[in-house]
Amino acid sequence: MKIKIEKKMDCPFATSFPNYKKEMWDGQIHAGKGHERVGGGYFDRWETKYGGGESYNGVLSFGEFSINYKIIIFICGNHLNIVDGRYDGKTDLWEYTNIPSRNLAWSVQKKHYHILEPEKIEAILNAECVEDNEYWKMFQARAKELYAAGIINE
Repeated sequence: MKIKIEKKMDCPFATSFPNYKKEMWDGQIHAGKGHERVGGGYFDRWETKYGGGESYNGVLSFGEFSINYKIIIFICGNHLNIVDGRYDGKTDLWEYTNIPSRNLAWSVQKKHYHILEPEKIEAILNAECVEDNEYWKMFQARAKELYAAGIINE
């Protein structure tokens, strides 16, 4: 099963914010300084058509990435969460989280909540981006690393 990352809309910020470049929107370069780090320095802030987050030295610290309007991946520190809305008009939700006490699908009734299948997780994590996207490469590497590390019990 192959999943392609869907192309999103054109850059809406280009005319409003003169310092914001199309390359930032396309995920090719970061959008500036992020939060200050406790150990000194600043994170790089990413704001792209697929999502945003912050990284340091090319490693994602936190962020989100929308594969398409049904599948979204969240990373915060060592927490990986993948949510798949899969079917239009349904209330069912499939989710993978490497920290079970932190699932995001708390608002979904138990009967509509499902565990995301390993083959679907791997297809999502191996999704191809049709354009050169440094944010996705960095995001994908961190997501694969956290998935390979397995479940973390807190």
